[in-house]
Amino acid sequence: MNEIEKKNIKEVICPLILSGEAALLLGEHFSRGSSSLSGTIPNADELKNRLLNDCGKTPGSRTTLKDAYKYAERNIPNFSVYFSKIFSATKTSPWQDKIFEFVWNRIYTTNIDNSLNLSYSKVKKNGKNSADFVFLNYSDNSIIGSSIGSIPVISINGSIEFIENGFLLDNSEYGSVDSRKISDWHNELPARMLIGGLIVIGELDENDIDACSTALVFDSKDVEHQPKNWVILNNPDEIKCSNYKAAGFVVIDSTPEEFFNFVYLNIAPVGIYEAMSKDVPAEKKSSFNIKAMVWFRSAFNTILNEIEKAKLQAGILRQFIMGAYPDWFYIQNNVHAVTPKIESLTRKVAYLMSTSQDKLGVLHVTGSSGSGKTTGIRASLHSLVNLYPYIYEFDSENGIDIEYLYSILDNFSEKSIIVFYSAAAYYYTVNALAIKLKDKPRPFVLFILEERTNSFLKNRHHLVDCATFATEFEFGRMSIDDAKAVAKKLDSLSIIFEGFSNNTIDQRAKIILDSERGYNGDLLSTLFSLTTHENFEDRIYKEYHSVAEGSPRDILEVTAIMSSLGFSIPINYMSGFLEIEPREIMEKMSHDLMGIAVMSKARMQVMCRHRVIADFYFKNCIAGKGNINLVVGILEFLSRQFTIADIRYHPLAYEIYRKIISFNFLYDDYFPKSSRRKDTERTYHEAQRFFGTDGVFWLQFGRFYRKIGEFDNAIDCFRTGLMFYDSFQTRHSLGTALLEKFVATNCLDEDLYAEGVAILDEEIIRRGPRDPYPTTTMCKLLLDIMQVRPSNTDVNERFLSCMNNGLKNFKDDITFQRIIKRYYSMSER
Repeated sequence: MNEIEKKNIKEVICPLILSGEAALLLGEHFSRGSSSLSGTIPNADELKNRLLNDCGKTPGSRTTLKDAYKYAERNIPNFSVYFSKIFSATKTSPWQDKIFEFVWNRIYTTNIDNSLNLSYSKVKKNGKNSADFVFLNYSDNSIIGSSIGSIPVISINGSIEFIENGFLLDNSEYGSVDSRKISDWHNELPARMLIGGLIVIGELDENDIDACSTALVFDSKDVEHQPKNWVILNNPDEIKCSNYKAAGFVVIDSTPEEFFNFVYLNIAPVGIYEAMSKDVPAEKKSSFNIKAMVWFRSAFNTILNEIEKAKLQAGILRQFIMGAYPDWFYIQNNVHAVTPKIESLTRKVAYLMSTSQDKLGVLHVTGSSGSGKTTGIRASLHSLVNLYPYIYEFDSENGIDIEYLYSILDNFSEKSIIVFYSAAAYYYTVNALAIKLKDKPRPFVLFILEERTNSFLKNRHHLVDCATFATEFEFGRMSIDDAKAVAKKLDSLSIIFEGFSNNTIDQRAKIILDSERGYNGDLLSTLFSLTTHENFEDRIYKEYHSVAEGSPRDILEVTAIMSSLGFSIPINYMSGFLEIEPREIMEKMSHDLMGIAVMSKARMQVMCRHRVIADFYFKNCIAGKGNINLVVGILEFLSRQFTIADIRYHPLAYEIYRKIISFNFLYDDYFPKSSRRKDTERTYHEAQRFFGTDGVFWLQFGRFYRKIGEFDNAIDCFRTGLMFYDSFQTRHSLGTALLEKFVATNCLDEDLYAEGVAILDEEIIRRGPRDPYPTTTMCKLLLDIMQVRPSNTDVNERFLSCMNNGLKNFKDDITFQRIIKRYYSMSER
């Protein structure tokens, strides 16, 4: 190492390691030469020679490692035991062990030996491990349930610890290798490099170098703000060094041992408590659960940290007006208009934080898409963060652990704010936390839950235990004062438009207000149309169809589908969905999709500029034209990202799957009307291979059959689903299908009636006076039966009983009111 390299390590790499944000990728030279059960751990060439020498053979000039492996596999007795001994480490060095005394974002290894396992065992036995680490093989179906709360150590080419699953050596597959799963892990490497902070130790093969170089493609012009990544090589030759630099790495000339020992000389080991000392308020950090801290650190972004990162970014500010997502970059640069509505939200949050006597609060921020909810929340938090520094935004593809979050919040010593965007999926989580936290003496925590109004109304029953202290702030129609603030902001950004900017402030505000009402409260569409002198929908339609067919259009279609469903997609997910190399995706993002789809550098995610734009793309350019192969490919990839046991965490992969597998999406929206029955059934047929033991799959399959009137198939699906998971929704659907079949068959099979009403009766009792759904369903179906068999005494008596229950508990429910109106209409005939 020269002095410049040492300075880079001391001033850049060491602080990154101390913060816990650095990731390691350990290549060939990390464990080469370490002691094993049969000598020392070899590299590829040494392994080839050893295999053939032990067979009494000498490799020829054209003999490959794969040739040697296959020959040895046939000629060496108990080959798997023999081969395991070669890569089973018996001794590791102190510099290797000490790695586990620091906190890392992740540790990847391309090596198949178990030296890391041995090092961790030694450190953990001595009680010096910085956190909990979990070892994962490429073949693991997911890292969620097994690693949540732990730092993952991933063998991306396989491991001798899991020899039965096969492995990759010298770009060749050995044993029972699943190439798709290997590809899933390798696709994470370029995504990790996009964030920066990746430290590669030793050699990578050409495929890994090529994969990692995608980051350079993404933003080759922005050299100053290029993510920083490093590779540690001992005496690299000029050509190899040049290739690494071209792939976006800073090359440091050092052996792995020299590098780590120099790091240890400059910084002391740091555990998870120290790594999070600035980010969580507690009088005694050791009171926190270690695994909970590891999880919380990866699942939530601290607002102060996000603001500091935004200060280092550069870009075109006016792109915010053209539909860019309200990243912290725009908020920090005050590109948004501070409207009276935002000021009112800020006062609301400040009031709740300063005066609440409860242990926790819930603030629903609702409104239509494009109404400014996210911008408003972030603008308000930006104003309050110096007063209340402990503000966190949830941002995790691995989901949420209720017990871990409770453990963290229960130990907070100061007031805090927790923010969930598109929050409906987490209403149950917040409700469960409310039950656990409400009676405990602790500082106030405010949950801010952003959601579209219709989704909020549909799902708010999941927050029944928060009803007494929850409040709502709606981003409804714009006021004249809001419009004036927007007009003034356009002036401050030097955005001038003919026929608009030369008017008085009152006239400009009126133009904005009239346009906004024309777009039904959608502020984004309003600003777009004003600033481009072009109808928003016409422009977006042309924009979508300007993208070339093939992979660019495929990437945009998947991005639009996911964004319209409320998701930003990790780059490795996109690669897995479409089976396209990450490098190609990045190239298309940089050229064909520039300004149409966007890539978040900080999150490694692809998204449309705004959900409003994604909704338009889907409704006007994608819906009714669906592709079976595309949707099945998405589902197959998702099946490798989580297990059924992981569902309780609500990871990103599960949430996407839940939306995609929905019969509402597939049958009602996605496939062409002329073939949607056949296409939807085919999709469910194929998906059985991936999700055949998931209750949600069978619920949706059954709902599809119920939709098209195939009640026998629907009932079979619902019964199958209940074998795997006894859910209210599936029981409700089974009871409904039984009664619908009873009606459809002229009310002849009394067994259908008896079982159907028994199921719904049980659900009415179980859900109690909180949920009108079972009561309204029962009433509606009983009316259907009464129309076929008006003199059936049991049906009439049961309906009157059910109606009285509804009048007592749900008289204000709109659906129930319609049923009562229908009943009286029938009675008058």
